[in-house]
Amino acid sequence: MAKNNNLTSKKDTSELKKWIRFLCILFIIYAVGFVIFNFVPFFNTKQHFIIVSNSMSPTISRGDIVIVDNNYNPEDLVVDTIISFYHDLNDNGKNEIVVHYIANVTTDEFGNKTFNTKRENVTSYVDWDDWEITQDDIIGIFAFKIPKLGSLLMFAESPFGKSVIIFDIVIIFLVADYLKIGKKKK
Repeated sequence: MAKNNNLTSKKDTSELKKWIRFLCILFIIYAVGFVIFNFVPFFNTKQHFIIVSNSMSPTISRGDIVIVDNNYNPEDLVVDTIISFYHDLNDNGKNEIVVHYIANVTTDEFGNKTFNTKRENVTSYVDWDDWEITQDDIIGIFAFKIPKLGSLLMFAESPFGKSVIIFDIVIIFLVADYLKIGKKKK
């Protein structure tokens, strides 16, 4: 009986070591990603946003991830440039992030610029957005997009998505454990 308990104890220790190794690898991957995205100059000047509307479709669609360069030259803020900026869309005092085209640039007598913006496929100033923004509101200039990946991330952030992911991880673990037990019996 003591021999069997000793084997069980060694098996438990081995499983614990595997889990600790797995968690260490996850931590290292997270730490490397954190360092790269916060301290490597190319990545440090970029931000990403998930698009939640079709206002810029077909150029940028709902569910796309847009990468925005926040280290831009102010001279690049010209008509038909896609920018991201803060604006209180619902008049509730909470700024949201918008990604639209610059429709018009106005410079006052002091050299301060204001910008009118527009959605995709707007040809008349009558259909421009109802607001003006300043350079202080601008986050950055559109660099590129990653199509549809944002939809997957939005799903993963939802309560149902989190449940599905946890359930899948448990199933994978149980199947892997079952297969490992089957190999030991042979």
